[in-house]
Amino acid sequence: MICFHAKRFRDSEAAFAESIAAWDASGSAPNADIARQLLLLGHACECQGKQRDALFAFQRSERAAVASLGPDHLLVALAVNNQGRALIAMKDHIAAEPLFERALARFESTEGQGSNTAIALNGLGMVRNAQKRHGEAIPLLERALRIFEKEHGSQFRDNADVWGNLAMSFACIGDERRANHARSRAEAILKGAK
Repeated sequence: MICFHAKRFRDSEAAFAESIAAWDASGSAPNADIARQLLLLGHACECQGKQRDALFAFQRSERAAVASLGPDHLLVALAVNNQGRALIAMKDHIAAEPLFERALARFESTEGQGSNTAIALNGLGMVRNAQKRHGEAIPLLERALRIFEKEHGSQFRDNADVWGNLAMSFACIGDERRANHARSRAEAILKGAK
């Protein structure tokens, strides 16, 4: 875990993979700890640009969480949402869409899941943009932004991503004034984060 937080992703990936391999060899039933380790393995893979490996880890995490905690557990929704993110990075927006919708429904029904809700909304907004459904993307992205700003403030790093996605939506519908405003907001946040 220390390697992961220190951004030593390759070391983290190796440590998580070793732990999971030991579990696989033991033949033990899936459990929540393994589901969490698989999520972390997926994140370590994502950070290295290994999206297929990340997707596989997130899929295994979902299966382990369902087997040990049931299909409605929050850990399942996290694994599903992460699969959507990996699929977007792989440009598979069609496969990502139902995953974000599923995760979003779970996050919205659970108290205290604001940031996860915003992440799912942003992902779904990205899907809509990729599908050239920009008018549908805008309210999703605006809602994600409101949640992030409420929970983390206006200078939260992830707000820059949402503002960037909004800029794309506005530009594609021909609203250059709002697109320029969104780009400026994203740039200001990124400059402040350095």
